[in-house]
Amino acid sequence: MFDTMQVARTIRDARISQNMTQMNLADAMEVSYQAVSNWERGNSMPDIAKLEQLCQLLNISIETLLGTSSSSKTITKIIYKDNAVAAPDAETTEDDPDETASLTMDEICDIAPLLPPSDVETLVDNSIPQQAKEKLDLSAITALAPFLNTEYLNSLVERAHVNSLQEVVCIAPFLGNDILDALVMDTDPECDMKGIVALAPFLGSNTLNKLVFERLHVTSLKELTGLAPFLSRETLDALVARVNPKDDMKGIIALAPFLGSNTLNKLVFERLHVTSLKELAGLAPFLSRETLDALVARTNPEDDMKGIITLAPFLGSDTLNRLVLERLHVTSLRELAGLAPFLSRETLDALVEKADPDHDMNGIVALAPFLGSDTLNKLVNRLMDTGLQGGLSGKKIAGLYPFLSQDSLQKIAEELMKRRDLEALKNITPFV
Repeated sequence: MFDTMQVARTIRDARISQNMTQMNLADAMEVSYQAVSNWERGNSMPDIAKLEQLCQLLNISIETLLGTSSSSKTITKIIYKDNAVAAPDAETTEDDPDETASLTMDEICDIAPLLPPSDVETLVDNSIPQQAKEKLDLSAITALAPFLNTEYLNSLVERAHVNSLQEVVCIAPFLGNDILDALVMDTDPECDMKGIVALAPFLGSNTLNKLVFERLHVTSLKELTGLAPFLSRETLDALVARVNPKDDMKGIIALAPFLGSNTLNKLVFERLHVTSLKELAGLAPFLSRETLDALVARTNPEDDMKGIITLAPFLGSDTLNRLVLERLHVTSLRELAGLAPFLSRETLDALVEKADPDHDMNGIVALAPFLGSDTLNKLVNRLMDTGLQGGLSGKKIAGLYPFLSQDSLQKIAEELMKRRDLEALKNITPFV
């Protein structure tokens, strides 16, 4: 194939050597100034019908302009044949007076950028007898797609050999919906799923929904993930209604972003029987808060603490606080660490006030980052009145130091100094 950048440089150098401006050349060629500018930048090529005139104006031969590639020689033959003038240095071919009537598809692909679409079609028709029994080469048709009109291109693809719909993807933007829909409906969706997914953006909605709903038998809805953005919500909802959610949970989670809210909530609340709320983690972002709250209300928080923690970011604040205060009986506040970021400060403060620091200091320390300042200071006063005097080691409360006020820290430090607890003083000194 000819080098468009080399052609661009040749036009520019020849124009300058003739002391012509781009505007001069454009006027002489009866084209726009922008056309000449694009030729010299290699953005486009002159029309084949203009090549001989261009060469005469620039005082160069067509061979000089286009180079010596096979495609350049083909163009030269076409130009001089059309003008009934012998090509320079061309060999006479008495036995083949119409040697350019039939070109190979590769040759047509090479020169197509220079030809009007109707001329490309004529060359293709001459190179492919309409009665040919063998299927056409789809790759050659694909290379010509930008130079053919849609109707003609559709007729060629109908006669082409297609092994997989993936081969059609490159040409899909140039084809009409009807031919693409026909190709998809003729294929076996079980054997060519990748091809169908690749073509999905170009297919008609009705075709895709019909194919998936009537002809495609999947073992898991997860197989439809690639098609989901192009399917109607009604089709997806109907497919989900067909499956046993317990057997295809991964598939339902994969499709969740594309399903209707009512469908998902109804499926989870009425048809899905989970042993732990943790199983709903993948669906939680797409479920309504009412559904999630109702599911939590059904469960025993003692038996499914991990599940509740998993769903906590998606639960209503009132639901979580009520569950913790009224239904959850923990042996240590440390069990609530995973829920703490989602509980109100009032709830956490109330829990700490109820706790016995002698027995659950580790739990209080775990919740410290989420507690109110007043609650922590009150706790220190309790420790001063009972804990420290009763033998509670200063080392145990060291985890609270980063969250205590300077007044509270000073009180503890003074008490530890009175008791001459040097080890505990080492722990508190960096914070005082």
